[in-house]
Amino acid sequence: MKEPITVHPNMVLNPERQLVTINGNEIRLTTKEAELLELLSENKGNLVDRKIALERIWDKDTYYAARSMDVYITKLRKILRPLNGIVEIKNVHGKGYRLIVSDTGRS
Repeated sequence: MKEPITVHPNMVLNPERQLVTINGNEIRLTTKEAELLELLSENKGNLVDRKIALERIWDKDTYYAARSMDVYITKLRKILRPLNGIVEIKNVHGKGYRLIVSDTGRS
């Protein structure tokens, strides 16, 4: 059984139930969204290599899987929008993604 991950006091991910709670609001995630957000959350602040994410979540590193992952990253960014930049997914060009969590949000 997977334990909930407190990403930030205003954001808790429950990978088992495929739910993320943001500012007290529960949002149901698809399986891929939950797996991708879990991977990013487990590596908060660190680079998550695209190839590793593709192999772990899609079991393959193909053009179509990569495009699919980009779509899910876009969806997750939209889900995180209510946090006003306190929790956000950043691209690391040519390498992968990083989940950035700050105490103050954007300046």
